[in-house]
Amino acid sequence: MYLADGVARRGGKADAQPARLQRAADGVFGKLGGVVLVAQVREQNVACARADAFDGEFRRGVVRQVPVLAQDALLEVVRVAAVFEHHDIVIRLEQQHVHAFEGYVAERDPKIPADLECPGMESAEIHSMAMEFLTAPWHHLLFGRDTDKYALLHAEDSFLFLAYGCAVDEFQHIMYQNPDLTPDQRNQTWLELEHKYRPWIDFDALPFYGRGAGWQRQLHIYECPFYYIDYCLSTMAALQFFLLSLHDQKDAWERYLRLVRRAGTASYTELCETAGLQVPFNDGSIKAIAQQMSQWIAEHQV
Repeated sequence: MYLADGVARRGGKADAQPARLQRAADGVFGKLGGVVLVAQVREQNVACARADAFDGEFRRGVVRQVPVLAQDALLEVVRVAAVFEHHDIVIRLEQQHVHAFEGYVAERDPKIPADLECPGMESAEIHSMAMEFLTAPWHHLLFGRDTDKYALLHAEDSFLFLAYGCAVDEFQHIMYQNPDLTPDQRNQTWLELEHKYRPWIDFDALPFYGRGAGWQRQLHIYECPFYYIDYCLSTMAALQFFLLSLHDQKDAWERYLRLVRRAGTASYTELCETAGLQVPFNDGSIKAIAQQMSQWIAEHQV
């Protein structure tokens, strides 16, 4: 989703006085001396970003090492991201910080077994997607006068992603139920799903997408069968943290920490209940969240 005058661009003061995340994080995060943020940079873009923890010395690779104090976590993301222009790059960098945060908290809790330090695949992205919204009070450090534009784009992208994610999931079900479909039939199936889930998009002037080949760009279909719907589940949780933060940022953060501290010891529904979130499997919950998101987006057009 893009605005007529372009996406949000870097315009804040990345070297401003450190923004302080809530003190609630101090006791559980501490200093991440062994966590590094890896960004593979090519032609002023990020090919990939990931967070890794190392027991020994990290010797090789294109790396920006980020020792992080909890209250300075966002500022470090801002400093690293300040060399990039597109808002998607900021999100990818921020995401990896939060995966490191979750792992650090779990690793240092003696009650959590090593094999349960990470949540299940259906819950793994809640932490990063939610934090993208919970750090909103500090986004002005990066986007400056475009902060409102970024907030709108972020909310719209996350909300509309649900339709695309469901299309990917249904497409996979059809493919595995009908393994003998021809390439043209697969493309036709995808095109029908595009019209079903995203009828507002016109692909007629784009030959590749117009013939229904757009599913080819989604590597998860090849590499991680049936995983994509898990992004939708995490998005449903993240959107609720966003809505909660609009009314009480501190309460949203404390709910988020409760969820993080459970690591992999709880199922998706149990994690939602821990944070007081609606479970999207319950009747009416998705509609209620969608209505709130639609209202916020309509009221914050720029």
